[in-house]
Amino acid sequence: MLSYLTAAGHYRYGQRSLPPYLAEMKKLPETAPDVHEALIAGAFVGRRADGKHNSVSPDMLLEQTYNADAKEASGLDGLTLNPATRMKWVYTKPITAAVSAELKLMLHLHSSSPHHESGVSRVTRDAEMGIKVMAAVETNPFGATTTSLINIATGQCADCNVKNNLTSVNKLGLEALSQSLTSDQKKPSTVKVNTFHTQNKKPKKSAAKTAASGKSNEITALLRMTQIIASGGELDIVDFIGTMNAVTTHHLSSRMMAE
Repeated sequence: MLSYLTAAGHYRYGQRSLPPYLAEMKKLPETAPDVHEALIAGAFVGRRADGKHNSVSPDMLLEQTYNADAKEASGLDGLTLNPATRMKWVYTKPITAAVSAELKLMLHLHSSSPHHESGVSRVTRDAEMGIKVMAAVETNPFGATTTSLINIATGQCADCNVKNNLTSVNKLGLEALSQSLTSDQKKPSTVKVNTFHTQNKKPKKSAAKTAASGKSNEITALLRMTQIIASGGELDIVDFIGTMNAVTTHHLSSRMMAE
């Protein structure tokens, strides 16, 4: 998967974050065997209520509980710039959280109702969608004589360059990933893959010369006046304005004729 992430341009994940993370996770049976056994047993998700189809990742569970409490009226809002108050909140929060959990348990505030995805209507709809998906997968969009790579969404055939890039995208990603991991370069190894999107991309039209300069005739005139005065030269304002008016009139007439 790292090779595809790298080829897709997700360099922060494919080349910087995930390789060190995977290396640490492979050593987990030796560095933390109890944590490894817990993860194998399913401790990588959590639930806020009984039921099925309601497991969430630990970071999401933390956002929904501890961090959500920190943003309430009794949370950290307004306390972050006061070190003494902030430390008091940090030390007392586990106690108040435990009291809150016990109180909710005593008042039966924990919901045990089934998840909405376990309902009859949702199960029936999922079964119907599964049949439609299987029918679409079993349909062959390619003809017997088709040799080109085809976009099954649009029916477009890939040219030779796009076909070679897409069929070897795993190899391209592995080469860039290997180069990034074996070298000490700070910038990631980029991969430019030609896809159906790049094949459909229209070439940009070259801008007109006047537009490319980015300066109007008025700005050019003011810059010219500033240069003449700064160099100590004498400037006849009336003649200068007359000359610029003539240039502007000629420019406008040329554009009108061109249009």
